[in-house]
Amino acid sequence: MTESELVELELATSLRLPVSYRKILAQYPSFPVCEADPDFRPQDDGLYASKEALWDVNVDDVDYVRTIFPPTYFVIGDSGCGDFYAIDTTNQDSPVYISGPHHYQNPDDLIATCEPVSESIELYIERLTNDIKTWQGCKPEHGGLLRRCIDTCCAILLVVFALISMMTFAFITIPLYFLQRVFRYTRS
Repeated sequence: MTESELVELELATSLRLPVSYRKILAQYPSFPVCEADPDFRPQDDGLYASKEALWDVNVDDVDYVRTIFPPTYFVIGDSGCGDFYAIDTTNQDSPVYISGPHHYQNPDDLIATCEPVSESIELYIERLTNDIKTWQGCKPEHGGLLRRCIDTCCAILLVVFALISMMTFAFITIPLYFLQRVFRYTRS
């Protein structure tokens, strides 16, 4: 996002966005994403990175958002299951909170609350990125090379086992077939 878009959002919401959150949006989409699907971006699962998405929820739907979050909170994304993620704009570390519970699913769910998810926006993005890599079939940052070696060895062993099984089946069934034919021929 551009600086002018961020300023527009700040003016419309009367909130000052923390520097840490502004850096994330300015760098987007340069932080790591899944190598298996480079077009997949975190705004699909947890982070809004366009002015339109942020405007829709923080300006157009502000009445609903204020039933969940205090007035100093700014929605940054959603869970895909009806919950929103928001940051506290009064805290420069930008801790991330999740809304909940889902409204009107149960009679006890009439009161909305928010709970902490991450103590900073940076930790939230790190967790989100690792989750995306896992969901997309990528290997997380830790243990990548060893895990790939183990996966490759298991795949090779599976192919060898399948070939041996097919050869065993062929060496047993073909002679049995001919023995059966010889037996039927000698009986008649």
